[in-house]
Formats: sequence, C-alpha cells, structure tokens
Amino acid sequence: MPSGAVRRLTRLMRGISKTLSSCHARMSSGDQPADLLLETSSSCPPPPAITLDGDSSTTTSSFSPQPIETHNMVLPESVLGLQSRLSENLHEVWSQNKIDAGWSFGEQRDDTHKKHPCLTEFHLLTENAKSYDVILTMETLKTLAALGYEPRPVTPCQQPPLMDLPEVPYRQSNGYKPVPFDLSAVQLTREVEDLIDALAANLHEIWAKNRIDEGWKYGNSEDNSCKRSPNLVPYDKIDWTTKKANRDSVQTIVKSLLAFGSDLKTSGGPLKPPLSGAGHNSRLRTMSSNDSTSSTGDNDFLRP
Repeated sequence: MPSGAVRRLTRLMRGISKTLSSCHARMSSGDQPADLLLETSSSCPPPPAITLDGDSSTTTSSFSPQPIETHNMVLPESVLGLQSRLSENLHEVWSQNKIDAGWSFGEQRDDTHKKHPCLTEFHLLTENAKSYDVILTMETLKTLAALGYEPRPVTPCQQPPLMDLPEVPYRQSNGYKPVPFDLSAVQLTREVEDLIDALAANLHEIWAKNRIDEGWKYGNSEDNSCKRSPNLVPYDKIDWTTKKANRDSVQTIVKSLLAFGSDLKTSGGPLKPPLSGAGHNSRLRTMSSNDSTSSTGDNDFLRP
C-alpha cells in the first residue's frame, strides 16, 4: 500500500478522534427494527449527563457524528458483483458463531433455549433479516471507494476457499450447515489493519447519526421506548464488545475482498475526511453491552 495512503489514513483517524464522533453496529437480543421502535413517551426521563475524557465534572454530551459521505458513490460492476457474496458470507460467519455459542435452529426465536429462525440459508431469510449484512457490506464498499481505494478484484477468476465444518454440531434440523469462506490464509498488513479500524469507526458514525436523526439520545442503558442508548458517544467511549463486533464484521469483508483477488490499492485521489450528511440506513444498529454472548464473538446483534 502506498506510503501516501498511509499518511492520508493517519490524518483520517486523527480527524475521527478530533470530531469526537463514532457509534454503530449490530443488534442486541431484545431490540426491534428501527422503523418499529415506539415513539418517545412523555414519561421518559431526560437524557442523563455523561462525563467524557475522564473529566470529574458531569457534562451533557455534545456528540455530533460525521460519517464519510458515500451517498453519491457509484461502485463498478466488478465490485457490485461481489456484494451479494460478501453479504452472504457475513451471514455464514454469524451462523457459525451462533452454533459455537450453543444456539440451534428454531421456528421461533427463544433466547432461553437458544433457538433462532435465522439459522438457515441466506436466500431463505426475510429482507429484514438480510438487511444488516447487505447494508454493512454496501456501506463498507462505498466507504473504501470514497477513501480512494479500489476494492475491485485484480484477479477476476480468483475465489476464496470454503470451510468444511463438521456435521456435528453445525448441521441443523432444517438441513442447513454454514459454509463460510476460509480466510485463515489471508494476511493483513499494518496499513490494512489501520484501514479496518477506520472503517469500523465510520460504521459507528453512520449508526449514531441515524439514531440521533430518529430522536435518540444518550442514556445509561438501552431503552427502545424512550429512545436512549449508552452507545451514543464517541467511538473511543463505547464498550469493547461493540467495538470488537464492528471491527470483526469489517475485517471479514476486507479479508474476503483480498481472498477474491483485490489488492486494495489506492486510486491516487486523496482520502476524504469524515463529512456530515453521509448515506445511512435505519437498520444499522448496535449491540448492548450486556449481551450475554458477545464475548464469544457471536455478534447476535446481526439479527432483528
């Protein structure tokens, strides 16, 4: 990766830090789709003040997320052709992690008995269930392009190998068995690792801007009815499990691109700093810090 790209990426990361913005990713086990959330009740308490940067005084958060502008980005056909494969692979990885955490297929979701209807083929999911994977993939690809990178494969016929997971415990009662890409051989440079960090931070920006636009405010705990979230804070203030979930998802996409033959070279244009008004979608959501499976890498906030 060109040294100029590294310098531009460093400036990007500094810009993200200075704007005190960033928040995102996938859904807590009790959340509902954002468009079905209840309107803020008059009984909701005012948002609590929060303390930033270790200041002992209590101040109201002035968090103002500024995602990278991607609204007008047009991806080449070679990249769009990969989008569905990348989205499907995110689902396969999620399914593998769910099963590793002791979940299995069930017609109805049952958190007590760890049953989940989304443990099935990607094409059988509802559009709502697919939406997180699809939106996350598209936003990541558009952001890469906006930053001056070329995510298109330079080796068009290259295909990533698939994992051959054992029948037990991965084969489900409905016949489904996850088949994620085998990305174990993909090596990441320090520059690409930094890029993944920047992309993960920007996903938080996208999610936070959308939440604030919908009337959400900071709160000590996740509260759908009152539209409060503890993650409406700068990226460096959110809990570790949410950060890891953001980063793991982005890393899967970037590794998949490399496995498909992309070299993620820059196109020569300057990397753009975070701007307000970026394209965003109400289905990008976050996981609450009390998700009991988050430490396993389960990423259950993928599913509504």
